[in-house]
Amino acid sequence: NDAAGRSLTTQNCPCLKYWHTSEQFCPPEMGECREMCRENPDAANKIQSPDIKRRLNVSSVADLPPCATSNYCSSNGSGQVEWCYIERATPVGQNDCGNSESSWGFCGKAVRDTPFVHLVDVAVLGHEMRQERLEPDVGTARLTALQAGLNLDMWMRSDTSPTSTTILAGFVYIGTDICAMTCCGLSTLSLETEGVVGTACMLKNITEFGTLHNSISGSQTVTLVFLDMSSLKIGEHTSIDDCMDKCRLQESCKSFMVGYNGSTQLPATPLVCFFFKQNHPYNVYRLDRSGLNETLTLKLTSENMPGYRRNFGEPLSPHSRFFNLHGGIYVSDSGLNARDMIAEPQQEAALSLSTCQDLCISRRDCFAIAYPGCYLLSAAASTRALAQLGQATITMNETLVSTAVYVKQNVDDNVQGITGFRNVHASSDNGLASEAYLNRPGDCIVDSKGIVHFADVWNQQVRQVSGFNLDCLHSYRQFDSRAKYKSDLESFVGATAKASESCSQAADMRSLHELVFEQRSPSELQSKFCNFTNFTGAPTDTSAETFYTSFTRNTMVLCRACQSLSGPQPKVCPPSSMCTCHADLAGLVQTQVFKQCQAPSSLYDPWHIWATSFLSCWWQSPEEAEWFTDPSKRTALQQRLESYR
Repeated sequence: NDAAGRSLTTQNCPCLKYWHTSEQFCPPEMGECREMCRENPDAANKIQSPDIKRRLNVSSVADLPPCATSNYCSSNGSGQVEWCYIERATPVGQNDCGNSESSWGFCGKAVRDTPFVHLVDVAVLGHEMRQERLEPDVGTARLTALQAGLNLDMWMRSDTSPTSTTILAGFVYIGTDICAMTCCGLSTLSLETEGVVGTACMLKNITEFGTLHNSISGSQTVTLVFLDMSSLKIGEHTSIDDCMDKCRLQESCKSFMVGYNGSTQLPATPLVCFFFKQNHPYNVYRLDRSGLNETLTLKLTSENMPGYRRNFGEPLSPHSRFFNLHGGIYVSDSGLNARDMIAEPQQEAALSLSTCQDLCISRRDCFAIAYPGCYLLSAAASTRALAQLGQATITMNETLVSTAVYVKQNVDDNVQGITGFRNVHASSDNGLASEAYLNRPGDCIVDSKGIVHFADVWNQQVRQVSGFNLDCLHSYRQFDSRAKYKSDLESFVGATAKASESCSQAADMRSLHELVFEQRSPSELQSKFCNFTNFTGAPTDTSAETFYTSFTRNTMVLCRACQSLSGPQPKVCPPSSMCTCHADLAGLVQTQVFKQCQAPSSLYDPWHIWATSFLSCWWQSPEEAEWFTDPSKRTALQQRLESYR
């Protein structure tokens, strides 16, 4: 509060003590407003309206509820971020509060010190923040009207609005018949709203909605359960700054997404921010199944899989279903309400890209994956992903809207329990990791989203630590020009694709590559990749051992020296596939995205870990560089190599 005791907004603007809340003065971005209160200076005037009287069910000002005099903020019925009208007497320019009676702001402490990273042409596909909304007394007429406006996966359908994002999640059945006891044969639903009387049941698809419809007859009614997106329209009274404030004020909010126009580099219509509980944008990898022998895919072993992974294309940044009703993609951690998914999320395959790709290859109905995580996608989703390259035609002649994501940078990581006994003493569950109590923690593992999962053994829980984690690609910033930024990203994506292709060809390189990615350990690479004699296939006869002892075992040195020779390669040289892998990794290291990638992204990004491990081949034995810098040593090495043809 300020010195006068008035509540302040995030912009340090004072809230109006007695504020009018009729819809006439509500910002349209906020939806319906709280009812008018008695001491409001405008109450006597507004209450003269027959419509206001009827809507509020009052006949005079005395019938209105009293205004709150200690807290001037309103939660607007959402129970989340509160807002208020701003004191009109504030001079224009002072704290940018303005003097318009329709000015408003979010209540709460100043949170401007929480920064955001702005990522363009990317999308968060799921993990959205939603609010539960109950619609009581729904009979057969209302159900019939709703059925015509539902998609197969229970999204409210609209051919006119590209942001029709409400999901019909289920219903509450009141009664004592078999439907009340068994949910009419459907699954039960867990409600966030407390005190609801009746049996809560889940609706997974339009077929189950038909089951509900057929179970209701006569004057019988149910309460429907909708899930509305947490969003904020950008309008006359709102901007991107307000979206940031709303996300800052909610601990569960990790990012928000807006439409993006690449030409103007400004938000695109529809002007609305959607809020998410995750901070990582997704890529979609398309699988060309035309090159697969489908009779063999079910029988492939881990040794055979790498060759088939070449049928996956480069990563694409998909369009979001939240902004593109027909042409966008969406995934969910439950597998529900996601037309693009062919199965539930595959948690066991979410730790590495290659494992998820292998799982997709083994399923004939899988044509793409969303990653990080492991979401198996349908043929239709694969086609929609092509729209990012302008190579797919979407129904309804929909003009696809690209998106930008604003990611909140958490200063501190959060810890929460995900399974086990929740009632043991494990302080700060769902709180700051730095304040959490652990009791003899055991093994841990890092998943593809950068989340650390660990066993809190004596607390009998599996817990996870999550925070702000972006890979090098999505954390890269380039302010010189839009063209330079896009060129740098394309160079990095091209370099990673090239290195992935070449490094999967060399014997033993595939398993070594995955080992570095999954376990984040360079030790095996330093042993086998830097020292050629430790690699499978290296010659072990006496003459070869004499050469390596007298000259070098360093793979990088041998590759460069051998590639400078014309004609057949000497037997002591590494295979060409291995040297190509070396060369492509060297190209990756030269990209601007790699060079400018800093912690924590560099510690999280698997490609940065792989390429940095590769660089360790030099600094392990700096004297190896003398084979290139010392002319006499270089000549002696080349002459000896010639003798081994």
